[in-house]
Amino acid sequence: AASASGGGGAGDKAALAATGQRWRTKPPEPLSSDVCVSPCGTFVLAGARSGRCYVWNALGSSGGGGGGGGASSGGELIRIWAAHNRPVTCPSFSSDGSLVLTAGQDGIVNAYSLLDVVSSPSTGGTTGGTSAGAIDNSIRPARTFSEHHLPVSALIALPSNRAVSVSPDRQAVVMERGAGAALARIVLPASLRCVAADEAGRRLYAGGEDGVVYCVDLDAVAVRETAES
Repeated sequence: AASASGGGGAGDKAALAATGQRWRTKPPEPLSSDVCVSPCGTFVLAGARSGRCYVWNALGSSGGGGGGGGASSGGELIRIWAAHNRPVTCPSFSSDGSLVLTAGQDGIVNAYSLLDVVSSPSTGGTTGGTSAGAIDNSIRPARTFSEHHLPVSALIALPSNRAVSVSPDRQAVVMERGAGAALARIVLPASLRCVAADEAGRRLYAGGEDGVVYCVDLDAVAVRETAES
């Protein structure tokens, strides 16, 4: 589990408890998103108001990112990159952990290869570390989805490397890395603020600003999209 806590302001410090490790670190700038942990429990991802994303190695032996208080080693900041033109709203990992997903107030969802994000730019090895405050301009998304007209308010991963984003523009967008465009755009009656799915990724539950939770059968959506294509 991971959480953002106050200090010098909301999101100024991040605390992680995963795979027996616990550490605290102060990011270089205030965070604008939740903190998430990769399925393997090794990497921690967060986004900032500048549009930059940060990745820490939760299990690294370096203590440079630690913050005292008896915290164990780990928390090495290994990558910073500019992911969005506006604040990052939703970072995530794909269901198999191979992709880093980010969404922002610019309405864009990016999918990056985790290997590209955590590999050292000079050697190709993993968890190479980065100088404090250094931005890696070499990181490019494997896929970019520009389907929303307003900021992305929530983003979740589904099985089979799919993902769903929702926005106040009333759209729930289903994406897949291998697709050149969104698999489906589902327009609902209200502005959308949050989304969840069942374990199989076949039903979506989108929360609207009108206080209603909308249930969407993705199998039925797939059948309709196929019939219309």
